[in-house]
Amino acid sequence: MNDDLGNRFDALKLRLGYIKQTDMLNDICNFFEVNAINLKQENFKSSFKNLTDLINTRFSGLQSRITVDLQSLNRFSNELTSFNSVYNEIVLKNKIGINDKSIDDNELIKVKNILEIRDNQINLFQKDLEDYKLKIDDYHNRLRELNFKMKVEKTEQGKKAYIDLPIEEIEKLFNIIEN
Repeated sequence: MNDDLGNRFDALKLRLGYIKQTDMLNDICNFFEVNAINLKQENFKSSFKNLTDLINTRFSGLQSRITVDLQSLNRFSNELTSFNSVYNEIVLKNKIGINDKSIDDNELIKVKNILEIRDNQINLFQKDLEDYKLKIDDYHNRLRELNFKMKVEKTEQGKKAYIDLPIEEIEKLFNIIEN
């Protein structure tokens, strides 16, 4: 290795946080093997572009999925608020009706049936809300992991972002995206 190449290698080793040259060379070899990259092939640049496009597409899908789930959660919250106001009104009418002799037993039975149905609906809505919260937490954790692994590299075409993860781990991160 000539002095210029050795200096560039040492600077890269320091910038990437490697202590041993063998560790860095091992990771470089793994990167090329895992991603099936051959520097002598004509499609070397396009293979990086394809990988970047795949990551960007899946990341966009994940972002849009989170947006859709948040919109559903907001809509659900509004429906639950509306439902609670109707429920409270029925409970109030029921309390008044118990002491009011002008309301017959049929009306009272109808109100009790409605209350029972509403209670069941509230329980279902609460379970759905908990499921949505868990999904959103999962999405945020995956986004944090992607953000942590995101790196920027200077290339001949300018700065390029890439995710410093093996393909298997990237696929695990994106397995929640439904096509």
